[in-house]
Amino acid sequence: MKISKYKKFVEQLKNTSCPFPLRKADNGSKMVAGQTWSVTGGCGKNTPTWLLLLVKKTSESLFNAVPLFRWGELAGPDDVYLPRELAGADIVASLEMEATVDRTMLDDCHGRLSEKAVRYVRTASATLDNPVQRNKFSWGIDYLGSNDHRLLFHRNINDRLTTLQENLRTFIFQK
Repeated sequence: MKISKYKKFVEQLKNTSCPFPLRKADNGSKMVAGQTWSVTGGCGKNTPTWLLLLVKKTSESLFNAVPLFRWGELAGPDDVYLPRELAGADIVASLEMEATVDRTMLDDCHGRLSEKAVRYVRTASATLDNPVQRNKFSWGIDYLGSNDHRLLFHRNINDRLTTLQENLRTFIFQK
């Protein structure tokens, strides 16, 4: 995966009809549902950044978040395609990888998706275990085997989220 694709994705986010201006965030920035944040995931300075969508506040500084990516061809069976009219671009949310994040783990805020887009993600997430309700959404296809490149892509995301979660456990237990 090329970093240039990520930069194109961020540029597309800048051109969406986001209700608040895109800006670099500082540690004092307020986190709200719908914001997209870049994160390196503590995986080293040479690791490309990626985006998380804040979905639901769980405490004063913690949010549930899902990874976002631009490459629809990499969507797996539990990844939902956000309608362009809601997201302003072709975006996929990886719902099975919802994770808890703290503000200290996030790098820069790149903007905010609409409340409708966040509601769409929440509703789709609630249907993960309900085959009848899942039909209301557009999902990626099942993996074709253990060598499916989409599975490898998702394993990479999972590894990075695991690192984030380990950092969060360390952060919580040090308090």
